[in-house]
Amino acid sequence: MKKVNDRVLRWFFGIPGVIDEQVKSEIGKLSVEALIAVFIFEVLFNIGIGTYIYFGTIKDLESFFLFIMTLHLFLVIGIIIFFTSFRLKRRGILNQEVTTKEGKRNVIKLII
Repeated sequence: MKKVNDRVLRWFFGIPGVIDEQVKSEIGKLSVEALIAVFIFEVLFNIGIGTYIYFGTIKDLESFFLFIMTLHLFLVIGIIIFFTSFRLKRRGILNQEVTTKEGKRNVIKLII
């Protein structure tokens, strides 16, 4: 099960290197922050849209809702990407070097 979790983390967050406890800790922190940001966005966005619908004069409500749903989708994806991928890259987790076993052996031979 641990291998599957590591593969999912590596695939979803795009982590090229080893997933150790420090990487999992950073991912956990950023995921919680992203969840809180999405929750706050949802509350404010829905209050704003509800207020606009209540006080606005909208003639075509169906088109308005389709536009709002599309806008909402892109904004939520943007928030998640900002709070996870960009911040992981800034912390250096996505910049790990990945080498093959032969490359590691060659480096060890050069050092010794």
